[in-house]
Amino acid sequence: MTLGVVFLTGQSDKHSCALSPLQQAFMQQLLVNGVQAMPLNFPYDGTLLPYRQANLFNASLANGQLYLNSRRSEFKSQYHQAVATELSRYSKTLVLAGSCGLELLNNVQLDTSFSKRLHILAYGPVARSRPVFNCTLVQGRQDWLSRWFFPTVDIRIDSGHMAYLESKQLLAIAQSLITQLLEATPDAD
Repeated sequence: MTLGVVFLTGQSDKHSCALSPLQQAFMQQLLVNGVQAMPLNFPYDGTLLPYRQANLFNASLANGQLYLNSRRSEFKSQYHQAVATELSRYSKTLVLAGSCGLELLNNVQLDTSFSKRLHILAYGPVARSRPVFNCTLVQGRQDWLSRWFFPTVDIRIDSGHMAYLESKQLLAIAQSLITQLLEATPDAD
């Protein structure tokens, strides 16, 4: 059995789903024995371009458009299989859902067979609702965007919307969840 750690965030550059250097550094700190990391972000398409920095304005527009497009039925038909395939690679998966990633996950409408194998760590969640799966909502005290969507969350930390992956508090939460998931998966490699 394996525990996978997977990012699911918005796509700031529609031509790439490579992890940013900050995502890579955060992921590296989560890799312990029994944990495997997915080297791509949503939509998990290895044929797309390597990571390239997007300016904040263009990234915000792209993520806003993706958030709105995810509400259409075409979104589910386009991305459901890719997300389901990626999350099926592991016995259990910790999904690092940043910002609108929680809305994207909700809108691909995974079936209930994923209930026992997923835990979502939603940081700075921007979504219309909590997922039906196990989920920990983490929000920064300075994150007014997320607070507009979720006035009540599970854990508040010192962070703004763009600084979660630099937070030692978020890292400790993710590491704690990994320990819990590994303990609940006794045959982890």
